Amino acid sequence: MTEVTREAPVETITIKIIKLMNGGGLPQPTEVSASNVAELREELGLDGSVIVNDVVADANGTTPITDGDRVSHVSGGKRGGK
Repeated sequence: MTEVTREAPVETITIKIIKLMNGGGLPQPTEVSASNVAELREELGLDGSVIVNDVVADANGTTPITDGDRVSHVSGGKRGGK
């Protein structure tokens, strides 16, 4: 038998650093790969409202996430979540 080496396709993931306020306290630098709020909810397990740069994100999750964004999660009636 002959050993064969094959190159696998490479997936490029863009990492962004956002300032996330989740659970109270000060916004924390957080690495994410999400490109919009729907993906961010799934990646971080967010279940409440999401605010991006002081604007409530679209309910359909299409609000984009870019490097350096300030993101707050509102859950249970508290900004910053929980």
